[in-house]
Amino acid sequence: MDVEVNDVLSFTDGRLRPARREDTTALRAFLHQPDVRRFLCDDEKVSTEFVEDLLTQSRDGEQRGLGLWVVDHDKQAFAGLIGLQGLDQSSEKAPQAADAIEVIVAVGPRWTGRGLASTALKAVLRHARNRWGFARVLARVDEPNEASHRLFERLGFTRGDTVAGPIYPLVTYELSLETADV
Repeated sequence: MDVEVNDVLSFTDGRLRPARREDTTALRAFLHQPDVRRFLCDDEKVSTEFVEDLLTQSRDGEQRGLGLWVVDHDKQAFAGLIGLQGLDQSSEKAPQAADAIEVIVAVGPRWTGRGLASTALKAVLRHARNRWGFARVLARVDEPNEASHRLFERLGFTRGDTVAGPIYPLVTYELSLETADV
């Protein structure tokens, strides 16, 4: 029997549920949307195998409070994706952030600018702090991704260093969950 480690998290007008193997087709379709793929996947179309590996890694991380959640809105299933992951220790930011986790956020184009990412992200951050005791979270945003810059700044993240990214420079944001109003 599967034990659910990451809970279903409810918020106004929707919920976040742990991503599962049954989400493979929907997740691949979501990641192939041009506005999602541009920044989240460095504009590469992903294979089914890539998505399956991503879901396996998500499931494996749940014992540590990490993983992917599907954002389901009352008016649309699979409206977005939010994830918590350990930091890539090969990154330039790793030495200064060994105690932090990284968040990834993507909502479909229909939901950009409508508050869904903000509301869902707050729910995940509360979960990370209250259930798992995480104290700091980082985000890395492609420099031209204005919607994500606005999201993280609105939620109180502090803008940090800019480092080289695969396509665009990446702007790092940081938030102390101990003092955050989430």
